[in-house]
Amino acid sequence: MIELNLATDYTIRILIHLAQTNKAITATEVASAMKIPERQSAALLKNLCKRGVVEGHRGRNGGYMLKTDPQSISLLDIIQWTSSSVVINRCVQNKEECNRKMAEKCKVHKIFCELQLKWEKELKAVTLINLI
Repeated sequence: MIELNLATDYTIRILIHLAQTNKAITATEVASAMKIPERQSAALLKNLCKRGVVEGHRGRNGGYMLKTDPQSISLLDIIQWTSSSVVINRCVQNKEECNRKMAEKCKVHKIFCELQLKWEKELKAVTLINLI
């Protein structure tokens, strides 16, 4: 089973909440609203700031706001930002990973490659705007 990690799950929730909010909100407010541990909320928000997706402002009226158009953020983007790998099997990414050295002839490899392309296409088609 392919399972998304918690960072991906939390980042999706954070971005949904920011997209629904029209004002700067703190990491604590995001954490509370989306039921995410505060430390992870703050760390993920900082990561999103580094990527240029979110902007953070310090001070009394500070907080975080979505900087990027929700229509341009796909689920595939989020998964790639938060996961070390988004491939179904390592041979899809690198044929040399096949311990039998038969990727070119392997029917399973061919199916995995087709599934990978379909999976990425579907994830790219779903944007943040679809989730709010």
